[in-house]
Amino acid sequence: MISPILRFWTGPIPFQSTRKNPFLDLLIHPIKRHLAKFYLKFLTLNGTIVIGITGSYGKTTTKEALKSILPSSVASAANIDPIYNIPATILSTPPWTKYLILEMGIEHLGEMDFYLWLAPVDIAVITGFGLAHTEFLKDLKTIKSEKLKITKYAKHVVNFSSHKPGPKNALSIARQVAKILEIKPDLSSFTPPPHRLQIINHPSGAIIIDDSYNANPTATKFAVDYLVDLAKKKNQTPVFVFAQMNELGSYEKSAHAAIDKYVAQKGIKNFLTLGPATANLGQHFKSRETLIPAIRKFLTPNYCLLIKGSRSWHLEDVVSALTA
Repeated sequence: MISPILRFWTGPIPFQSTRKNPFLDLLIHPIKRHLAKFYLKFLTLNGTIVIGITGSYGKTTTKEALKSILPSSVASAANIDPIYNIPATILSTPPWTKYLILEMGIEHLGEMDFYLWLAPVDIAVITGFGLAHTEFLKDLKTIKSEKLKITKYAKHVVNFSSHKPGPKNALSIARQVAKILEIKPDLSSFTPPPHRLQIINHPSGAIIIDDSYNANPTATKFAVDYLVDLAKKKNQTPVFVFAQMNELGSYEKSAHAAIDKYVAQKGIKNFLTLGPATANLGQHFKSRETLIPAIRKFLTPNYCLLIKGSRSWHLEDVVSALTA
């Protein structure tokens, strides 16, 4: 049990740190959080508008879309734990910044409370809801209630504009935010982040959809739809390379079974899987090293391949091996 005095000092972090470094956890990071909290008050008094982004998918793509249309903006860096990333982003923000864009992804109960303690948002963006991090967040109802906390202080709320993640949805959200801010959006400089529904035209004539950054049940089904639609458009046969979805807790078995069923409903015959939770799905492989040669067989003009899985399976390395 964390004492009230210690909690006041460290901030309302909802979980024990895994870093096991008392000097950082009890001194350096709390100092940075309090400095960031008070510096943000100075920024907002000078007119900085805080935009917070949450959702089960599409946060980084949406952040990049917003950054491309908002002049004098600062955005949080990708792939860093927001608990540490958000204070660092605030402290690195120049005083003349007009828009501060923060990703507020959550994995634990109470995590959004910490973000809002540190950085109340003026505009709340919600990209969508789906089963993700249910190892800690338990169920979809809890996921929704925790993420919706982002609206607590917001003057404006932008909900996801469609039920499909990806660049189009991110651009639509960016246009809605631009309308709120009464600016004309110029999206010509927007480039989707790598490994998120990224189309690669392979020299063999095959098309690779690199969606290897991460996976949860909702986003995976959307990606499968994208694969089937693109394969049909290009008159190619779809191939789905799928690595296990992590942090699903009690939903792990049922969620993977649902993906298996969905793939079958979509008529995908070439289904290659990786990870113990996918052992009974498709053509299963125990390692990336054995998976890669099997994928190479589909590198012909006849095939369109989707590569997707949770981040810890490092499917980006598979994509690199195929495109080297």
